[in-house]
This record gives sequence, C-alpha cells and structure tokens, in this order.
Amino acid sequence: MVTRRGDRPSRSTAAIFQEALRLAPARRRVLELVAGAEQPLSVAEVAQHLDCHPSTVRPHLTELAKTGFLDVQERRLGIRGRPAILYTTRLPDPARIHFGLMSLVSTGLEYMSLEDAYRLGLDWGRDERQRDFPGTSGVDPEGAVEVLSRLGFDPAWESGGRVRVHTCPLEHRSPEQDTNLWELHKGLLRGLLGIWEGRFEFHSQGEHGGCLIDFIAGHAIDEPVLNEPALGEPELEPAGVGVTSN
Repeated sequence: MVTRRGDRPSRSTAAIFQEALRLAPARRRVLELVAGAEQPLSVAEVAQHLDCHPSTVRPHLTELAKTGFLDVQERRLGIRGRPAILYTTRLPDPARIHFGLMSLVSTGLEYMSLEDAYRLGLDWGRDERQRDFPGTSGVDPEGAVEVLSRLGFDPAWESGGRVRVHTCPLEHRSPEQDTNLWELHKGLLRGLLGIWEGRFEFHSQGEHGGCLIDFIAGHAIDEPVLNEPALGEPELEPAGVGVTSN
C-alpha cells in the first residue's frame, strides 16, 4: 500500500479544527464519515454510505485530500488493473489532545506560586472574554457564566446570585491540595468579569471540581489595583485562595 500526502504548509492543530468547522456541510459530512470509519474507504464506499453517486463525492474527497484533511492510499488488489484509491483521515483525536493539555496545565500549576497561578487565570479570563465579547473591559456575571459554560464548567444558576458549577475541565483533588488550581479559577473569573463592580466567593463542593459561586453586586472590587491595562480594566492581585468547603 502506498500513502500519498504531498506538500502541505505547517499549521497548528487549532487551525485544523477551525478549518474543518468552516467546511461546507456536504464536505464536512464526507470528512466526518471517513474520520469515523474503522478502515480506509473508497469513493464507492463513501458514496454508498451517503446514498449518492460516486461522481458527487469524488470532488469532495479530492479537495479534502488536497487541503490536508485526508490521506490517499493506493492498494493493489491484483496483478492487473489500476490500484484502488482509498481515503483515511488525518484529523487528530480531540479527546487525546484535550486530556494531554489539561494534564500539562495541572502539572504546571504545581510549580507556580499562588500569585502566578492567579495571574495565569486572569490572562485566560481576559482572552476568553475578548473572544466572546470583543472590545469590552468587563461583563456582568451572566456573561461570565455564559463563557464558563462554553469552557466546559457546566454552570447552572440557582437562587439569587448563586451559580452551581457541576464540572471542571481540570483535574481536582481537594481544596487543601488544589490551592493553585483555585487561584487559577479565581483569576479566570476575575478576568471574565473585568471592571464589573462586585465580588464573588467560591464554596468547594468536595472533589471533582464541583463548587458554588456567589456573586455579590454593588461592592467595589475587593482586590488591590496594581495598574491599568489597555482597556482600562484593573490588574488585580490575588488575595488568598478565597475558597471555603461546605
């Protein structure tokens, strides 16, 4: 069997996923079919699975191979005749990537001070806020919780200004062992809120990252201001872990 990959420009894994999401629906269905197959597929097999003519799927397969989403394999089935052309995916495994990156972050936090963990979270929160609310220097708790939901925290509003967070993308142990991790979360939330004038409190719900967040509006920001970044939002200094166990 011969696999043809050709010359392709280098690009990040994030760019590959973004490009895949921007594919036209018909082309994305072809890519998803090949990606989910247990073995390489021929043009005829792809057409059969999608209930269409081979001439319909062939241009999609050709373009997906040209842009680096698929590999093309040639397999000879006998002595004579042209080799069979088979397609297999080049998409990385998103679950494996997620696990590896989250493990890397969790390990890296062990080597940080509380202040560094907080500032890392602060930058993370600001970056995520700009993705969803570009040009803003702060959002209200509803906006922050909306972003947390997209980041994999599974938050749900309860009575008043309380939010119950059911999951966390990072691995938790206990509040006593995870002081840096809680500082990261505190910085993340403060970075999302930005100049929103209020404070919040974390209440740990045991292991696995579950917690309650109480948003308390109408109060001045409770961390000292160090300097003013570009958009006028305060650079905040961590004031301890700020987590209680219920």
